Amino acid sequence: MSSTATGIGFGRVCLLGDHCDWAQRQVLASSIDRRIVTDASPAKGDSVSISITNSAHGTSDSAEFDLQGARELPLADSSLKYVNAVAVAIMERGLALRGAELDIRSNVPMKKGLSSSAALCISTARAFSSLFSLGLSSDDAIRISYRAENGLLGIGCGMMDQTAAAYENPLFIDFHDRFEYREITMNRPLPMVIAATGGERDTKLILNSLNHHYFDEEDPLIVRTLGNDIPELVRRARAEMEGRCRLEVIGELMDQNQSCYDKGLRPFCPEELDTPLLYRALELAHEGGALGAKWTGAGGEGSIIALARDRESCSLLADTLGERFSSMTAFVG
Repeated sequence: MSSTATGIGFGRVCLLGDHCDWAQRQVLASSIDRRIVTDASPAKGDSVSISITNSAHGTSDSAEFDLQGARELPLADSSLKYVNAVAVAIMERGLALRGAELDIRSNVPMKKGLSSSAALCISTARAFSSLFSLGLSSDDAIRISYRAENGLLGIGCGMMDQTAAAYENPLFIDFHDRFEYREITMNRPLPMVIAATGGERDTKLILNSLNHHYFDEEDPLIVRTLGNDIPELVRRARAEMEGRCRLEVIGELMDQNQSCYDKGLRPFCPEELDTPLLYRALELAHEGGALGAKWTGAGGEGSIIALARDRESCSLLADTLGERFSSMTAFVG
């Protein structure tokens, strides 16, 4: 057992293919330069105490749970329930945890489509693994984090969030026949602007509603959208990124991806996906010169990503969006 240990999870954007992970298709995703760092140290007994600060919001929180009662998810109503769930998912594998103190630092905005929960799960799993010499690989951390969010907390997500949160590089992730992913190598970075609308959205409601219509109702519109239309855009975008990497082409594919969301997903959860703030952000992005723009994450009043022509254009676009929304620049690849 180490005396101290650190685990890191990254905020992420979905470049193309949001919702195609749980629909068992393909996505393009990438981490961004926002992260959650978990420092862990041993403690006496079987209690896990947690303190977290988020510089993106200027907030802090703390909680504690006992490992013997962890399976009852005593933190189910807390923002730190993900730590509780990761501990349970690790112990389900027959691995032993002991008392620990976790000091968590985050600059990932929460509830903005940047997968702060997945980043928290990954950083926690890695910190526990290092502290208690569990030998978890990145794949292990991904699957444990997915089990925590999807299986234990009942959030209808796929494994895109956890996978992208575990790696620093852009990834092509294929969920169709089996879970596979590979790094995307590009000959130029993608200058992106991420804009958070500042609204609130119910991610669990969005995911559960779309899951219901895709799997249970098998509505032909959403099945075609997630099963065929968007995966074809993902394949074309991957080929472009690994080939000539023309930003105009990638931007157009992003716009087509957003059009698929509008036509094929929005009707199935209009109370969350038909949101004026998000669509105003998309309009402003195009008015500010974006080559393409789309929501990232579950949708609703979260975040959009917009592709710029170059670094200078990226800064100008961020300023344009920043007059109305919280925005930041990011470079992918």
